Amino acid sequence: MILKIGRYEYEITSSDVFIDNGACIQLLSQKKFKHWYYITPVLSKKAIEQINKFERIPREHKYTSNVEVFSLKL
Repeated sequence: MILKIGRYEYEITSSDVFIDNGACIQLLSQKKFKHWYYITPVLSKKAIEQINKFERIPREHKYTSNVEVFSLKL
């Protein structure tokens, strides 16, 4: 699946990792290097609607208990 986030397009596979903290959903597994730092893509509402069509597979994580880390079953 191709997901457009901002002006970049990302090819999403079942091994990609997303994080949902309640305020936004970010794509953790595909970061872009920009100048001196990495950018973690934040999904738009349109992109969230696209990924909500697929089943979320929970993943183990070491973040706080109020975030959800998941992959998609494509």
